[in-house]
Amino acid sequence: MQEKRRSILNEQYRSFVDSWSLKRKFWFSYVFDLIFYFLIIMSFIFWGSLLKKKAESLAGVDYASVFSGNMQQMNSALDILQSFYIYLIISLAILALVMILIFTLCKGVIWTSLMNKGRTYKYFRNLFFSNLLFYIPFLLILVFLLMRNQSIIAGILFLLVLHFNGLSLYFLSAGEGLWKGLKNAFRTGYKVHKFLLFYALFGILFFILDLIFGWIRNNFTTNFSSGLAILLLLVLFLAIVRNGFIKLVDKIK
Repeated sequence: MQEKRRSILNEQYRSFVDSWSLKRKFWFSYVFDLIFYFLIIMSFIFWGSLLKKKAESLAGVDYASVFSGNMQQMNSALDILQSFYIYLIISLAILALVMILIFTLCKGVIWTSLMNKGRTYKYFRNLFFSNLLFYIPFLLILVFLLMRNQSIIAGILFLLVLHFNGLSLYFLSAGEGLWKGLKNAFRTGYKVHKFLLFYALFGILFFILDLIFGWIRNNFTTNFSSGLAILLLLVLFLAIVRNGFIKLVDKIK
């Protein structure tokens, strides 16, 4: 038993060390990560501009008329408000689907490249539905928890989703079908003790990285330059974690 425990810890430590083997494919994945975040940010900006334009219609609403008893004015005001909220809900749903599609395409290219696997339409289709199954329920639950000020539980849920979604990305990128890939992701993922040391080591590094982020925010002259520097470093850190994560799952699957 003690020998087995030592072997599990050694696998995690070796994977942590191997994370820093930054070869050509790693830098390719890093560039694609930056493209992914650029597309996500641009999607938010575009959605925000559309929402802002739609919100201009609210400027003409006479809110006092809602309570004035004048049915014609009240119905007109309520129609404008209803139209805006319907637009908001539909646009949010479209934004979520677009973001999942971007995630699927970019991460699919990254993971298959790192794992030396081919890419097919079936693979991207399975990956898209896998991401839908993970992130749509997660986003709904996350909003519910944050509305109830359950930020700690929301944070734990977020980490669990990242853990299991990372495993689903691994097994689907290895060529497994949707349901078999998800099954193997959960079968491997519940063995949390095989990941704890790996996550703990990177958790310590993230704490140090957060101190560096604080220094950047205090010493860079503009918000744009500090934000860009933090984004580049954070994406690099996450890419290194993924690099080691793949090597770890290779050992324990």
